[in-house]
Amino acid sequence: MMKLYNKYLVILIFTILALPSCTYEYEWINDLSFDYRMLPVVANGNFETHATIRASNITEIDPTTQEIADIILKKTWIQFSGDFKHNDKVELHNIVVDKDTFYINYEYSIDSSEPKRFYYEDDDDYGAFMQKSFNTLRKNGFIRVWINGYNNTSMSKLYITLCNDIDVQVRE
Repeated sequence: MMKLYNKYLVILIFTILALPSCTYEYEWINDLSFDYRMLPVVANGNFETHATIRASNITEIDPTTQEIADIILKKTWIQFSGDFKHNDKVELHNIVVDKDTFYINYEYSIDSSEPKRFYYEDDDDYGAFMQKSFNTLRKNGFIRVWINGYNNTSMSKLYITLCNDIDVQVRE
């Protein structure tokens, strides 16, 4: 009985030592700007714009050799751009990522200075929503995003860009 036990013990030790180690190399890629421009809004009135954002859209990451292990959101904001005129108006009602909805009441009326872009930033609730969205992106490799709002611009298309400063940990 003891010989059989010793034999199994030797086989077990040999197997453990012979197996290749399964260690992964982790690396942080810091201070990335990940900005995603949604499809343009081309008509006035209520609108919905949508996109499928993939992990491969983070251009500093090579999905063929690197797997995203973690994403830390450092700052996030929404940028609106176009050729705006006095009295143009843009409202953002909600953003849906997969089945999670973030209700917002972002509203901007253009004054006489006619900016080419404006931003909504420093919203802690939106930041938490985007962190949850990035976690879904990391796990699934993609997210589906819908933005609903109202647009009354006189001159051009409305562009909505989801802007993010992130740190990404990758596993090679």
